[in-house]
Amino acid sequence: MWQFRNSARPVLLSRWLQFEVLETRTLLATMNVLPEAGVDTSWPAQESPAQANLKDEVSPALYGPQPLTVSDWIVQFDKEAGSGENLIHRFRDALQTDVAAFEIVRGLGRLGLFQVHARSIDLATAEDALANNRLVRTWQINETVHGAAIPDDSDFGSLVGLHNVGQFGATVDADIDAVGAWDITTGSATVVVGVIDSGIDVSHPDLYLNIWINQGEIPTAMRSQLIDVDGDQLITFHDLNSASNASQVSDRNGNGFVDADDLLRDPRWSDGVDTDGNGFIDDFFGWNFRLDNNETFAPNNPSDTLGHGTHVAGIIGASGNNQAGVTGVNWRSSLMSLKFLDQNNQGDLASAIAAINYATMMRSDYQTNVRVLNNSWGQPGSPNSLVQDAINDAGDAGILFVAAAGNGNVLGQGVNNDAVPFYPAGYESANVIAVAASDGDDRLASFSNFGPSTVDVAAPGVAIRSTLPGGRYGEANGTSMATPFVAGTAALVWASQPQATVAEVRDALLGSVDAKGSLTNLVSSGGRLNALSTLESKGFAPVATIVSAGDVLSAGAAAHEITVEFSNKSGIDLATIGDDDLIVHRRWGNRESLSVALKPGSIVSSADGESVSATYILTPPGGTWDPLDFGIYEVATIAGAVRSGAGGLPIREESIGAFQVRIEDPTVLYVRGTVDSSDDVGSLRGAIGIANANPSTGYTIILDAGTSTLQSPHVNDSTLDFGLLATSPFCADPSADGWSDEHSGDLDILGDVTIAGDSHETTIIDAAGIDRVFKVHAGASLTLQRVQVTGGVAPAGQGGGVFCRRAICI
Repeated sequence: MWQFRNSARPVLLSRWLQFEVLETRTLLATMNVLPEAGVDTSWPAQESPAQANLKDEVSPALYGPQPLTVSDWIVQFDKEAGSGENLIHRFRDALQTDVAAFEIVRGLGRLGLFQVHARSIDLATAEDALANNRLVRTWQINETVHGAAIPDDSDFGSLVGLHNVGQFGATVDADIDAVGAWDITTGSATVVVGVIDSGIDVSHPDLYLNIWINQGEIPTAMRSQLIDVDGDQLITFHDLNSASNASQVSDRNGNGFVDADDLLRDPRWSDGVDTDGNGFIDDFFGWNFRLDNNETFAPNNPSDTLGHGTHVAGIIGASGNNQAGVTGVNWRSSLMSLKFLDQNNQGDLASAIAAINYATMMRSDYQTNVRVLNNSWGQPGSPNSLVQDAINDAGDAGILFVAAAGNGNVLGQGVNNDAVPFYPAGYESANVIAVAASDGDDRLASFSNFGPSTVDVAAPGVAIRSTLPGGRYGEANGTSMATPFVAGTAALVWASQPQATVAEVRDALLGSVDAKGSLTNLVSSGGRLNALSTLESKGFAPVATIVSAGDVLSAGAAAHEITVEFSNKSGIDLATIGDDDLIVHRRWGNRESLSVALKPGSIVSSADGESVSATYILTPPGGTWDPLDFGIYEVATIAGAVRSGAGGLPIREESIGAFQVRIEDPTVLYVRGTVDSSDDVGSLRGAIGIANANPSTGYTIILDAGTSTLQSPHVNDSTLDFGLLATSPFCADPSADGWSDEHSGDLDILGDVTIAGDSHETTIIDAAGIDRVFKVHAGASLTLQRVQVTGGVAPAGQGGGVFCRRAICI
């Protein structure tokens, strides 16, 4: 369990508090750059040659050992400070006074939230400057974080927390009933658990397969070559260790398998490009938020030398059923390493906030299914509003925050957190679960903090065997070890119930404990975690899944059938199934919303009474299906329509699947590719070529969302001589060489063509400055529907040309 050594109050700090000296710090060049105008200053860009380096503007003296309480602050500006030009300079300038000089170190993942240094001033002066700055909403000292020593209880060598059969004199069944839970699910790589800690040993033989891979950061060229061997729609280390992907990876550290360390060593993967555009370069398995110059690893390498984070990670997700080592609560998982503690058990609040905000960003903006954050660290004392803001933002994004209750006082005796608050476990946020440690007899561990109001649940925390760096294993005690049992169980729930909400999972965890008299009045739930009972909880809303909804590939049908299964542990109230259960949205084009009706006599209940299937009939947009109904049709439930059998829990509104309409018609051409080639019928130029070959036939070209960029350079066609037309200056010759042919430059239209784009997402045709966008020949016509055109050029001084027609220019 990691404890903050110092306390802070929300705004002004008492003068008598003693603060520790932060070890030598280095402000990494890749983290500290000045964004250009218009750049979101939540995360200052990681690297950009065109931008000034903030490090150059900070005094060199700042890089030596500094009293942290004087030099390091976490500052949240009001929105007013960032109005107008969105420059980090504005925030920096807003801090300066005649007596106080501050420098911005980095953004912490929220607009206007920064870590800053105060230079050459005492604590009181810095406090007064911040207190009197009308543009500063709130601030906190960036406290030093320390971790307590991990006990070395080497006599305990079995996984009593998962399956207690009375070994070593313990009480039988004083465990989380993991074996029963594994009959329901053993976890899933689709559920990401963020471990905010000292990092993870990604090369550990029992962990490497379950380390998260940032799908968006896989180099584009590499991604198209990789094979999803297990069909889970992800590229994981299970896939990368398959012979099918051997040509794309290599064992560069020589340990006999492919792990995250190999990706960092491989220039094909670690290409220095921020592929997903999230501001973090090559963040394949997390991020190292340490900024100190004695940090062992690079920013994109959140590995572990301390061992605490590796031990925690093993409890959550050490590989199971692999005939070696230990198993985690999840046999299969995706562990995101978010490092903010170093090899000396030390970290800082700014880094912790940044780690939380990174996980929230990846879930909210980059399609990463982060559902749980494990936090085996904390501090007694006063709350920090900026930490709580980050936790609340995570909860709003759908992330559960599981935190350790603390390991007692200096004498090793548990403390009542109701009387002496301990944070972050003590925050009254809806997504927080505070975890105490129980022993092998289901009693509160002597070292564990407790609190009938502020601590939620107990979990095994004595003699817990798990992974350690260097391929090792060991036992440890602590609420640090209890916390990942809860976080791991939450991940099991989301593997079984992907649609579950944070509130549902939290309620299931706390409402399904094994009640123990020994824990009454010590934790609010009165019991110890039970994974099996949590998975069997009846507090989850009904879930809908599509059984069948085939694609529409032929014209003329007047209906389409969709079969859906509704399930719930309490069964489904059959009386609630009817015509208003589903709605279908067309993703492409005008995005019509289509209602569906229940097919009479189609309701069928399962033998166990927990699920019901029903078939629904969808009427096509125009009464019957035709080629112009093209698109993906998304099927969604209507909130509250279907309810569970017991308790009447309402179903949520959510997408449950989709089907495609693609009816082949010789006059309707579909374009999804972006290659600009007249030889590729799947490209825009190729489709136009088909239309040009039959100019008397009208064609409709359906262009997928995105940008189709012209790439074929202008090639002169001496047979074309439109000349200088008086009708518009935009019809002058496009170059000294004359007009391009239809295989190059702009797109020639020889017949009647309609190009239809997607109104739900932007559809663009970009000439990229190589020519006009279109050249419409005499007798031809071009109609654009929901398509933007850009990047066209015209002769010097005549503006940007878009279309050119022999008789009329547009």
